[in-house]
Amino acid sequence: LAATAFAQTPEPIDRPYPGTISLNVDLTDAARKIFRVHEVIPAQPGTLVLHYPKWIPGEHGPTGTLDALTGVVVTAGGERVAWRRSLTDMYSLQLDVPPGAKAIEVDFQFLSPSGGANFGASQSVTPKLLVVEMNQVAFYPAGHHAKNITIKPSVKLPEGWGVATALERESEAGGTVAFKPLDFENFVDSPL
Repeated sequence: LAATAFAQTPEPIDRPYPGTISLNVDLTDAARKIFRVHEVIPAQPGTLVLHYPKWIPGEHGPTGTLDALTGVVVTAGGERVAWRRSLTDMYSLQLDVPPGAKAIEVDFQFLSPSGGANFGASQSVTPKLLVVEMNQVAFYPAGHHAKNITIKPSVKLPEGWGVATALERESEAGGTVAFKPLDFENFVDSPL
């Protein structure tokens, strides 16, 4: 993959993305300001371009927090999948989904900011409170409008913590709160 040219990013089309993205965000390491993310994205074999949110609702420029991502690992069927960042759009990754795969898994950590003047850079973790801006903890497939991509999020909370969000709860057990599926557009506009 490293020697091949980056695929042309497909233009978004107005049709539903096939399948539902599953997103699990583990917040139990909040004291160290590390959010651990595991995402399962339905995919067909072939070239796939993933985006990390760049344009955030309520902000007036491309202010996505790409600089706080680390440890990105992509797998399919338990095997690592090579990926390449676009040289012209740092918010885009390209990978080749292997034959027979029905999904890819993306694992990474988001390092919560310690403070700053820019949007998304303010301190989001204290000993008694943390704020998760959902645009910081998910990739999404290129070629579809965000309103046509369905995501089913869940979060694992630090022991004894509660949660407040506009996301609709589906279940809660063992410190994990699962939310009802929703479109990606509303998901990134629903902080926790």
